[in-house]
Amino acid sequence: MDKVVSYACYVCKEKLSSRQTRHEIYCRVSSLESSFLCAEYSTPFSMGYEVTEREQPSYSCEECDIVFYSKASWRCHSYEHSNAWPYQCKRYGKGFG
Repeated sequence: MDKVVSYACYVCKEKLSSRQTRHEIYCRVSSLESSFLCAEYSTPFSMGYEVTEREQPSYSCEECDIVFYSKASWRCHSYEHSNAWPYQCKRYGKGFG
C-alpha cells in the first residue's frame, strides 16, 4: 500500500503542529528550486516538510489498553505491569529494560 504524502511550508507546519496528532510524521525537505506545493495554500516552496501518515499502531497493552507504535515500547511498558524487568539494579532493586 502506497503512503499518502503531502507537503507543508514552515508557516503552515507551525499551524499544523499546534493541532498535530501522533498520526503524522514530519520530515524536512529542501530543493534548489521551489518544487514543493504546500497542501494548505497550494503555494510553492523550496524548504519545508513532507507530511506522511503514521502507520496504524499494532501493539496494545492487555492490562490498560494503551496503544504503541513499536514492539520495543510495548515490551518495556509490559514490564511495568508484571514487574519482570530483564535487568535489575543490585543496589536499589529498581528494574529497567
